[in-house]
Amino acid sequence: MPEPIYKNAKLLAYSEGDRMNDKKGLAGKRRYTTSKLCNIHCMYELVDRLNKMTSKNITVNAFDPGLRPETRLARTYHPISRFVLKYFLGLFVILPTNINSVAKSGKALASLVMDNQLKYVTGRYFEGKKEMKTSALSYNKENQKNLWNVSVELSQLQKDESNLL
Repeated sequence: MPEPIYKNAKLLAYSEGDRMNDKKGLAGKRRYTTSKLCNIHCMYELVDRLNKMTSKNITVNAFDPGLRPETRLARTYHPISRFVLKYFLGLFVILPTNINSVAKSGKALASLVMDNQLKYVTGRYFEGKKEMKTSALSYNKENQKNLWNVSVELSQLQKDESNLL
């Protein structure tokens, strides 16, 4: 998967024309990885805002369920790649990889939510049950605030509708 690119949330929201410059078929994959980066940006910004407005313990973490063979992520891949993924990727769910069945992902998420040792852990990223560092780009505070503010603007959310604004 290609590295995500984040310049500005408005460019992401109105990304017309990126397919015309897509010589290697990466536009869709890049949008996917960039959307995952945006999830992390949003999580970090929400944690910061909650910490500034309350002393209550509100846990906000990000969770990667892993690659799940039954999704249609590869629907635009080359036919040979689609065939391999469709008929062979599912065999890898029994290995200790980040390729998971729905049940395995669900159990990992449930254990993170219910684990008393993680009760006060917030602003973290988990790949399954394992805490991981996020990419260097994900820690960019300017991008986090830009994504938050543009999302509020585009959704037309008003200050009287949320304490998080």
